[in-house]
Amino acid sequence: MIYLDYAATTPMSDQALKVYRQVAEKYYGNTESIHDVGTAAEKILEASREQLAGYIKAEPKSIYFTGSGSEANYLAIHSLLRGHPDKGNHILTTGAEHSSVRHTLNALHDEGYEVEHIPVDQQGRVDLEALDNLIREDTVLAAIHHANAEIGTIQDIEQIADLLSRRGVLFHSDCVQTFGKLAIDVQQVPFDSLAVSGHKFHGPKGVGLLYVHPDTDWKPTIPGTVHEKECDLGR
Repeated sequence: MIYLDYAATTPMSDQALKVYRQVAEKYYGNTESIHDVGTAAEKILEASREQLAGYIKAEPKSIYFTGSGSEANYLAIHSLLRGHPDKGNHILTTGAEHSSVRHTLNALHDEGYEVEHIPVDQQGRVDLEALDNLIREDTVLAAIHHANAEIGTIQDIEQIADLLSRRGVLFHSDCVQTFGKLAIDVQQVPFDSLAVSGHKFHGPKGVGLLYVHPDTDWKPTIPGTVHEKECDLGR
């Protein structure tokens, strides 16, 4: 069999496997523990956070590790909404989002949120004029992917983000398909949050990343947690 579907997943690279095993065997401590094993593990964790933050020109404190890209999508959407309970209940998205976004928004619809789909063209690109016209006073969030896993469409994420920022709408983007492949600069593009998954670029499965802009208000979905600074979610 010849495997070509790297949009679905990738094998771990030899380098990633080597480092993964070394860390699992020697630096297995709880990063919140104050003993030497925990301190060594924390140093590795924070070095990884800093390195990954650099890829998108983010502050390390705005990077949170999750169990997957799907979990990052779920946590971001819920936490942004919880941080803006009085802004409104209107959410914009596309019909081509990953199932983790789609099912999260379907559940929110059942809870009383109004979820509206943005028109796209034949290539799956968001219609910017339609997006602008759909924004209302009670529009709180837009969830729009960076690139589509099925047909490869790359959204004009800069213009989308600028439009949403000007209109005061929170913006979450599923960047699972583009991290490590396309340039992502959070200093230039006003994301409120974005999601990444390690297994899409030769890392291990079960590892995700969530970026949340340090100036964006958000609240925890699981309050009182310690690891990842209450990323599940909160601060």
